[in-house]
Amino acid sequence: MATTVRLAWCLGIIAISILQPCACQYFPVLDHDKYMYHAIRLSPSSASDANTPDERAANVATHAGCQLLGRIGSLHDHYLLASPKRDLMKRHNHMDVAEVIGAHDHVIWTQQQIPTKRLYKRSGPPTHTNNTISTGSGSGGTVDQASAAKLYFESVTSRLQIKDPGLQHQWHLFNPNQLHNDINVTGVWEQGISGNGTVVCVLDDGVDYEHDDLKDNFNVAGSYDFNDNNPMPRPRLHDDRHGSRIAGEIAAARNNMCGIGVAYNAQISGVRILSADITEAQEAAAVNYAMDVNEIYSCSWGPSDDGRTVDGPGLMVQEAYRTAIEKGRRGLGVIYVFASGNGGGAHDTCNFDGYANSPYSITVAAIDRTNGHPTYSEACTAVLASMYSSGAGSYIFTTDKGNGNCAGNHGGTSAAAPIVSGILALVLEVRPDLSWRDVQHLVVNAAVPFNSSSQPDWEPTYHPERQFSIKFGFGRLDAYKIVQIAKTWKNVAPNTILTTNVSWVDRAIPQDADGISNIIEIGNDAIQKAGLTRIEHVQVVVTISHSRRGDIEVKLTSPNKIESLLAERRSGDMSGDGFQNWTFMTVKHWDEPPLGQWKLTVIDRVNPSKSGTWHSWYLKVWGESNGSTVIPPQPSTTSTATLASPSRGPSSTPNTISVPPSSGVSFAKWIIAGAVVVVLAGMAVVVLGVYKYGRKFFPSSRKRGKGTSASDSYEFKILDDDDEELDNVFGEYHDDAVEEDGGGGDGRLGKTDVSKEGFAGVKLVP
Repeated sequence: MATTVRLAWCLGIIAISILQPCACQYFPVLDHDKYMYHAIRLSPSSASDANTPDERAANVATHAGCQLLGRIGSLHDHYLLASPKRDLMKRHNHMDVAEVIGAHDHVIWTQQQIPTKRLYKRSGPPTHTNNTISTGSGSGGTVDQASAAKLYFESVTSRLQIKDPGLQHQWHLFNPNQLHNDINVTGVWEQGISGNGTVVCVLDDGVDYEHDDLKDNFNVAGSYDFNDNNPMPRPRLHDDRHGSRIAGEIAAARNNMCGIGVAYNAQISGVRILSADITEAQEAAAVNYAMDVNEIYSCSWGPSDDGRTVDGPGLMVQEAYRTAIEKGRRGLGVIYVFASGNGGGAHDTCNFDGYANSPYSITVAAIDRTNGHPTYSEACTAVLASMYSSGAGSYIFTTDKGNGNCAGNHGGTSAAAPIVSGILALVLEVRPDLSWRDVQHLVVNAAVPFNSSSQPDWEPTYHPERQFSIKFGFGRLDAYKIVQIAKTWKNVAPNTILTTNVSWVDRAIPQDADGISNIIEIGNDAIQKAGLTRIEHVQVVVTISHSRRGDIEVKLTSPNKIESLLAERRSGDMSGDGFQNWTFMTVKHWDEPPLGQWKLTVIDRVNPSKSGTWHSWYLKVWGESNGSTVIPPQPSTTSTATLASPSRGPSSTPNTISVPPSSGVSFAKWIIAGAVVVVLAGMAVVVLGVYKYGRKFFPSSRKRGKGTSASDSYEFKILDDDDEELDNVFGEYHDDAVEEDGGGGDGRLGKTDVSKEGFAGVKLVP
């Protein structure tokens, strides 16, 4: 029986390799002890150049004496090269190869690839602490109202045949103690909307695809393990449970196991990137993997939440996000959902996180079951909406790693973002034609403000019926409301970006509460040239030198007197690097007209012995076009530095690289795969028959010793982190490869400070 199961598994993997060729055409695990790896970006080809990008990259590799490993993910003009270190020993210095590569006419950018830790999970604080500082007024209702609501919920689950035993603990789906403090999803389910036909990718530390709550909804074509270079994203390390918990929140099946997902008929894929050091090239290949299969990417991770880090995606990763927005989901753009971060207790905010404050991201903060603000949840003007998670003594109940295991202590903004991902899967089932910007507009319009009387953070916006809070965004997302709005939503016009000229300030920042201000005026000519009709996102790119970065406050005031607090003081940020072309972002000005004077104010009111100078700033205003002029999304979309003055330190790259994912499985491939599986199955039957009956007629002259079968020990070897043989295969990461959650933001691979020197190993070619 065991042999038959293993045989079936092997046949399945072979079929996967046929149906999903791009997912399985991966490079061998990279050996950083023996080789140096270089990512390159090719220059645009001229009309007279008949060579393909692959041929041009091969020319570069040959010229530099390197091996061409292939294209990096879906980036059509980025390639990875390898140079043996033994050859480097013969050269005068190790930078010769990078210089030769960078000097080639076909190359406009090159970067050495070094694995590093720079992404961390957004897990919740320790479960023994009370994590709320402000408690909302939870609408408890009367005993009669609570009883009636509970009877209604029981009747709904009975009609839908939901019998999952953990449902009683999933208060975020139905909250009997604080009535209406939940996602309001039962009315959507009763319409037969449960995520059918949608695929949500969990970018994390793996997904337990063999768990009974996940296996029926698991999507193989959208999955890959970039840490171990494997088609299946198995959670291998002892603390690789984060992704499985997230997957359960989104799409745990309707069965008799644990609880149920928000979109319990959606499909879940897994891309594993958080369980080992990664390089920037590896990250770039992962973040838009299978972007025509995966529609929503749920991302509960980011740079360190330590209150002193300023970091964002590197140049290749920015390009990967842009590619997914322009070309993913059949040209509609994939949906990125990011957790805002768990550094609130360290006075961190998400505007120092270049993933969370990207216009491409739907950034989600956390609220507890009483609509209170948990201390861990990071606030900033990039937060689009908020969602339920741990706090006030409660947690999120979901699946866990290990078949039959459930988790009752899931939390943090890690748990808030996946619930939004599940809600958006319901939306895409109803309206698969929505663009990435349509979805963001729906979130803005369907978010529900709460506790407006007891929460002083709610502030008016230009829209007369819309409030905004840096803690909660435009409010908590209501599943029923957003699905109903989506049904009749008119798709927005294409986007455009208005970029102003740089305003050179070059003035010392005074030590007072007023600070220093500067104005950029946006006139009618610029608006008409960009074709901009209404604002969606506003980016502010600043360069400020300061001997203590955490003292700086930055505030933007629109022509309509709407203020966005872009940067708050961070007492733990003692870096002297300042902000080198760092990009802040705000969504508070959504739907405002751009015409008029925009004022930026920089304040330094503490520590007189620490001073600074404001050098420059400019605006990038994203919004809806009038159709006459459309400027496509630009590569510099997340908060990061420009090439001339980079704001982050050494970038990362992969232990493995994948070529671009396939855009889907054709009917012909299904036929071929089926034929191959049939042939292989027939061969297997013959082999098994010979094995079974051959021993009867032709007894073996020797016996295999017990435990010597490679297949018998395979599963053990995969899970045994101390196995010496596996160390050589999978690299140097054991149980401590991902740090234990310490309370603030756990397990992410990150650096602490921004480096003035910029990208290590980067050579810019004019």
